[in-house]
Amino acid sequence: MVCLATGPDPESPLDYRRVDETSRTLGAADAAALVLGIRLKASNGKVWAVTVGEDAGAEEALRLALALGADEALWVRGLSREADVLATALALAQVAHRLQAQLVVCGERSIQGETGAVPYHLPQLLGWPCIAHVLEATVDDGRLWALRWQAGGRRALVSCGLPAILAMRAGAATLPYPSLRERMRVASRPIAQWAVRELGLPPEGRGRMRVSRLGLPKPISLGPLVVKESPSPWERLLPSLGGGRPATGLVTGPPAALAQRLLDFLAQRHLLPAG
Repeated sequence: MVCLATGPDPESPLDYRRVDETSRTLGAADAAALVLGIRLKASNGKVWAVTVGEDAGAEEALRLALALGADEALWVRGLSREADVLATALALAQVAHRLQAQLVVCGERSIQGETGAVPYHLPQLLGWPCIAHVLEATVDDGRLWALRWQAGGRRALVSCGLPAILAMRAGAATLPYPSLRERMRVASRPIAQWAVRELGLPPEGRGRMRVSRLGLPKPISLGPLVVKESPSPWERLLPSLGGGRPATGLVTGPPAALAQRLLDFLAQRHLLPAG
């Protein structure tokens, strides 16, 4: 079971007053989760692509998953937009139970809310082990092996039994572009839809956090802007001529005076023959 969430495309112009009209896309972490889920299809059976909520890009994301090789797509609808991430996690946990999923793969942060909370709610709700920051994974003889990212760029190979949850790190895999033939094949394919009430959940969820309103950020006053005069080209060149040190020992003047200063400098250090 692969969990997907769409949000505003960061590469498209964004109008905060018309967020719903902005083009939608999968985040990098969810894209990596989809790639890994399809890659594990041979060793883990059927792949379900699941999304929760009423985002405008939900259906397109599910059809993309079908075109890339997912077996089934499920859209859980009816959850209020004011519901928090716990309500989303509750819905996904109920779906995992009903589908009898053995492996749940999701992005560690979706592009929709960027809270990174859903992958850590699911282990508490399902009672399954969870491996976070995953770069690659495989299933061998009923056991899950995962390569996970650690601080400092290190890698760790960890293992656990099934069922389990994987939280994919953004950029762990690149989402391929499906062929036109595959897109046309799934364009009219029906997508299963479940209402949150069928899962025993109220539309407003059971969380405690609510989004009361959205608005533009308030401007921040940084005080008066002081612009310093730019140094002249000669002033910028002096430190370079002095080897990066302050240019106190740099001599300027006519050529004859510069030559005499150089001779005096060499004589003081006994670098010139006497006389």
